[in-house]
Formats: sequence, structure tokens, C-alpha cells
Amino acid sequence: ICDGWVVVKAGINAILEGYTRYIPNAGILELRKAICRKLEEGDSTLLECWSPVTYTPDHILVSNGAKQSSMQAVLAVVYQGMR
Repeated sequence: ICDGWVVVKAGINAILEGYTRYIPNAGILELRKAICRKLEEGDSTLLECWSPVTYTPDHILVSNGAKQSSMQAVLAVVYQGMR
């Protein structure tokens, strides 16, 4: 069970560090870099045949759920007036 003060302190730290705006649509750069590093390391706990892969942060998209990702994918390839 999470202590409520942990959340309060994290919120205060975020404000003090300037995390007070919407994040970029692709996600926070530091998180995308960390995902790239993790993919390069490989992780045998995910798959028995896991092979490390190399990506750059601009290849990575972090979203808050399937609906957002689906909508962004559609908007990337569909334009107004298209049938």
C-alpha cells in the first residue's frame, strides 16, 4: 500500500523540477532513451529467444493507452476528405 505522502512529495518534486507542462506526444525523452537501452541489452525474461535490437528515441512512442496509440496511428495516415 502506497503512503499518500510519497505521492505528495513526488508531486512537489515534479513541480520544483519544472515538470508542469504537457509532455511531447511521443513521450518523455528520458523514458524513450531508457527504453532504447533496455532493448539493446536484451531481456531473456521476456522471451526465450530475445535478441537485442538497436533503436533511437525517435523510433520509440510512449502513450497512455491503446486508444491514444490507435488514434495517433490513424491520424498519421488519414487526412481530411480521405475515404
